[in-house]
Amino acid sequence: MQHPAPDRATEIAEVAEVAEVAEDDALRGWLIERLAEHVGVPAEDIDPDRPMSGYGLSSLYALTLADEIEDHLGIALDSTIMWDNPTVTTLLAALAQELVRSSS
Repeated sequence: MQHPAPDRATEIAEVAEVAEVAEDDALRGWLIERLAEHVGVPAEDIDPDRPMSGYGLSSLYALTLADEIEDHLGIALDSTIMWDNPTVTTLLAALAQELVRSSS
């Protein structure tokens, strides 16, 4: 069954909602704190635009962090989300899209 294409107003509202979630300071802070704990770096030293692997985030910790994100947000994530979104900023944008998608 095909779903009708969303109208322009719906698309604009979804984009605005994604942007709002992506700019959520509480979520950004939580994610930076979790990353900092996994890599042993003070949270204030985490640059959200630097690749997380640059801090030494291993694939094991990336999967662990993805599990923590799923638990924290109550959503299921694609197994490649951490590799497809290598920075905190890009990950937040992807999470925002997932949150909007899951609430629809």
